[in-house]
Amino acid sequence: MSLHEDAPGLGKNPAAMSGADFLSQITEQGTSPSFTQDALNALNRAYYTHRYAFRDVSYNFFTGRNFQTVLSNEIERLNLGTDLRIKELSNGPAIRWEHLRYPLLYGNTHVILTDFDISLLPTDEQLVRKRLDPQHFSREVYSLTDVMPTLPTEERVDLMLITYGFDSIWLPQDIRYVKNGDTWYQTLYRLNIPENLAFEEQEQIRAVLRGEVDSNSIPLRLLAAVEIEESLEEVDMTTRSFGQQILNRYGHLETAAINVPGGLIQRVIEAFDNQIAEGGAFIIGDTAVDDQRGYSANTNSPAKSYLKLPEGAIYRQDDYGLAKAILEDLGYDVEIQNAVQGPFKYIFSEMVQQTTKDELMMTIRRKKSQI
Repeated sequence: MSLHEDAPGLGKNPAAMSGADFLSQITEQGTSPSFTQDALNALNRAYYTHRYAFRDVSYNFFTGRNFQTVLSNEIERLNLGTDLRIKELSNGPAIRWEHLRYPLLYGNTHVILTDFDISLLPTDEQLVRKRLDPQHFSREVYSLTDVMPTLPTEERVDLMLITYGFDSIWLPQDIRYVKNGDTWYQTLYRLNIPENLAFEEQEQIRAVLRGEVDSNSIPLRLLAAVEIEESLEEVDMTTRSFGQQILNRYGHLETAAINVPGGLIQRVIEAFDNQIAEGGAFIIGDTAVDDQRGYSANTNSPAKSYLKLPEGAIYRQDDYGLAKAILEDLGYDVEIQNAVQGPFKYIFSEMVQQTTKDELMMTIRRKKSQI
């Protein structure tokens, strides 16, 4: 069975709807063999390599001075020592270290900046403009789509950090599930180029999405015009990865819609097995949810299948509460906290507060019994 949807989000609160109304609200009959679990990656890759990317306000939240203070406090709380090795994943052009009290102001701490394209990372000149010493930094090519390579002990890092990374890539383990009554569905996606665009523009978009030409060959407005279609396929949750934890958390609900961060969980496991030193930590900051119903704090409704920035980039709100439960079952200590902490909760304007209620920070360490 397959069901088809053209619009993002769930509309009305599913908890207040009958099963039939809930399903009809988000789907209509239809199917296509071209629907895939990871179709949105092509659009995001085109966006993030475009020279006019990274201009939205939400992207700057985790690089701002307020979050750097929160991050400073968290690093100090972890008591990782001095002369740290820190690796940032999916860094992009972000520079977040100029306001960090610790650790770059002391000792010989080194930060390794990584992304899937090294040209996306800050240059030495950009670091100097932020009053940072380039000798504290190095750059590596690493894509979240790749398994983390195993490092020798002397090259392992004390802290791994990523913000706005896992929420904008669909790894094979990242699954959107919808529950209606006793039936579970997996969401699949397809990109659609509007027919009302000029034929030449349609062809340009296709070439970019296929990776045949550089995304800078077209304006961002054409990427923003790409439409997303969804298909729901019925699944047996008892046979799915993390199925029992999902049933434990959501099986009692008549209707549910959740984004399972299986890719995040997979990379966390690899990070501790292959790259993080004994006693080290992994900090993840994203737009996410931590609610027994899978609800967004911003809207008090289920996290949407995806959210789309005006410029065209796609992201989603993963279920961090579910990730915490799974990782704890696997032998990790996990703490989730709002990334807006302390006095900063009160000095932000109401508008900014509204946009940051779902910005969560998850800190992960191996339980001592597992080291």
